[in-house]
Amino acid sequence: MVVLDSTVLMYLISPGLPPPVDSNTGRVVSHPRERVDNLLAFLQKAKRKIIIPAPTLGEVFVYADTAASEYLKRWSKSAAFKIAPYDLRAALEASTIMREAKQSGSKKGGSESPWQKIKCDYQIVAIACVEGASRIYSDDPDIARFAAWRKIPVTKLVELPLPDMQQGFEFGTSQENKHGSKESVPDRPGAGGQDSRTDGTGSAAVVQHAAQAPEAKGQDVEGAPGQSPA
Repeated sequence: MVVLDSTVLMYLISPGLPPPVDSNTGRVVSHPRERVDNLLAFLQKAKRKIIIPAPTLGEVFVYADTAASEYLKRWSKSAAFKIAPYDLRAALEASTIMREAKQSGSKKGGSESPWQKIKCDYQIVAIACVEGASRIYSDDPDIARFAAWRKIPVTKLVELPLPDMQQGFEFGTSQENKHGSKESVPDRPGAGGQDSRTDGTGSAAVVQHAAQAPEAKGQDVEGAPGQSPA
């Protein structure tokens, strides 16, 4: 299982958003929507559940305008996605992370971000922990910092390849974090001789359709327009 943070998810909801700037180089990240689409296709081919932490919904639905309820319906019904709540287990994990941060000398874990944001980031990382996520996709440096405390790798948007640049790229290979989550996936999109856009059942199209902008009301959420699930 992997987690999508709002900094990645928002480009599915509103592809017209200005592209982000890479914090390391100061350069604009080109084609963010295409990078995320390519990631979704790969994750579905690798049969990896996509976790959306509930705290991210309030952030990302700002970009959904009036379509927020439609997105929520689609993600809730899609077998490829799971909206993970901030429940008792996650709250206990978040409290542990915050306690460790305070013991290290700063309840904000060394971040200069506002405390309200930091608390939300702690919650997102805590959810990733209790769900057994093996990776988080996020452009947020605070998420990356806190996830590193739990040995969960974080991949930035700029590190996601475009479809014509993915030869040899590794989205993540077999690994196990301290919470016992272990997943084995192909080394790169397209490995194994199949088209990276589908797993042979048409289910990759289901993932992308569930994530993309709502269209006509009454459209089947389990497949693209005019397409029957295999």
